[in-house]
Amino acid sequence: MMWIEVIKLRSPGINEDLPDKNLLVKLAQVNRAGGPWKMQIYSHVTVESDIAVHLIWKTGSPESGGSAVGMQIAEFLKPFGLVNHSVWAQEKIVGGIRS
Repeated sequence: MMWIEVIKLRSPGINEDLPDKNLLVKLAQVNRAGGPWKMQIYSHVTVESDIAVHLIWKTGSPESGGSAVGMQIAEFLKPFGLVNHSVWAQEKIVGGIRS
């Protein structure tokens, strides 16, 4: 099953006050064997200080509170602003719709 963690940061700071995105990637790679299948980092189109981190997993079932990696990234981001950490499971699509 595929599942995703979405960690969003709403930051009032300016670019100099934002977390180092390379450090976020290093946090996810600390335990590569138990890390996410894929990691993506997005910047908000109009609010440059807002970012979203997507951790994409291919494991048996999602962890309801998020993975250890996801929780570590969320804790790392908290000093920079408001953080929202959520977990989403992929739905099985029926009826011939392809993704």
